[in-house]
Amino acid sequence: MYYKHRQYMGMTQNELLNHLTRQKKPPSVIADILKIVAEQQSKLRTERITKMQHDLLWEPIIDPARHELRIVERMRCTNTEDIPRQEALDRYAEVLRELLGVLTLARRKHGVVPSKLREKLERKGIPIPNKGHHWVDWVSESDKVEVRELFDAIPYKRYAKRKTPFERTIPKGKDWTSRRDKLHKRTEKELAKAEHDLLAIRMMKMEDKSAAIRKRIANHETTIAKIRQALLWIQDAKEGEALPPTWSGYYLTREE
Repeated sequence: MYYKHRQYMGMTQNELLNHLTRQKKPPSVIADILKIVAEQQSKLRTERITKMQHDLLWEPIIDPARHELRIVERMRCTNTEDIPRQEALDRYAEVLRELLGVLTLARRKHGVVPSKLREKLERKGIPIPNKGHHWVDWVSESDKVEVRELFDAIPYKRYAKRKTPFERTIPKGKDWTSRRDKLHKRTEKELAKAEHDLLAIRMMKMEDKSAAIRKRIANHETTIAKIRQALLWIQDAKEGEALPPTWSGYYLTREE
């Protein structure tokens, strides 16, 4: 991207002012340069923040899919004489590569986030369940059925570990633990806010508690109960288990 006065973009306003003053540039020129550079720096910061947020939305979907593809590719290099197994792994890898191609292309487009892509696909009659929180949600049911049937057709072998395709998991390790801890912390904050709001409503005078207010109280109580249940699910989550972006995501994939 082109920036005017690019050589000054790394300077603070004070540093740039002192630099231009030492060069004995006219005050009007200094003022123009300071304004242009400040506007460009602000725009650059906004673009960087937007890109960071953009990547944070896509990474929980794309990274686990890439991890799954790496596992499948390694498996394809072993027991190559087992034809049914190879056929199942080959088709699974093909589906994963096609999915990653679509998601990676969408990620590269400015302003396209998972929710926007999901809405676009659903307008075309392509449903994306669970709000697309996990990469498995972005695979068509027909592809899932086809791949699962291929894996089911693999002859049973004693002691041989069988691959289960399309599991709702994410890579284990520090990243998973960090994601779980952040989700737990965010959920605790939302619980504290919901409890505070409920207390504020309950402290209102009884005569002010109309039917609408009583309904708000009931809704808050329901939300608080759901958040508390979600916290238990987060605490009990097994390493590698898929985690939703927010506590409410649990209610898209499971029952209480």
